[in-house]
Amino acid sequence: MFGTYTRLNLTTSASNCDVIRAARLKIAEHHRTGREARAARHRFYRDMLFYHERSRALVGEWRL
Repeated sequence: MFGTYTRLNLTTSASNCDVIRAARLKIAEHHRTGREARAARHRFYRDMLFYHERSRALVGEWRL
């Protein structure tokens, strides 16, 4: 999943809303609105936010 996060092409200064917007574009159009894929879609968004927060922490720790 980290590979998918890196392909979002976001900086660590991007907001959480920016992460969700970019991640939404990575999901196939017919899976964006279906009720049957809702749980998987939310899990995907949470994973992207988790990796974004880890990237922010890394930048903050090393002051990159």
